[in-house]
Amino acid sequence: MARSKDDDFYDPNKALPESPKRHTATKPPFWISLFIEWYDKMRWVTIYKEGQYYEKGLTQIFKDILFLANDTVVPPGRVIDVGMNVGWFSLWSRALGHQVSSFEPNPIMHVR
Repeated sequence: MARSKDDDFYDPNKALPESPKRHTATKPPFWISLFIEWYDKMRWVTIYKEGQYYEKGLTQIFKDILFLANDTVVPPGRVIDVGMNVGWFSLWSRALGHQVSSFEPNPIMHVR
């Protein structure tokens, strides 16, 4: 049986009155929308409960690129995020003032 975009497969949060979102614990903070806990437990536990992304090593590398040694943001540029998933790095880059081009082939992630 083919799935349609109306199925929960395409939006696990469909039945919720409002999408779960979180103000991150990053510097600067930004809003991120997540899937409901049962659908994406790992991101729920780390992003929703802690305000941080679960890939801490990758997040540190990304921070090292976007910040100077004294935690000053590098001058605005363009960030290209291919395979953006839930958009953590795209949203953080935008919060820092960078222009962002993001691409995500998975239609489930488009909802977020």
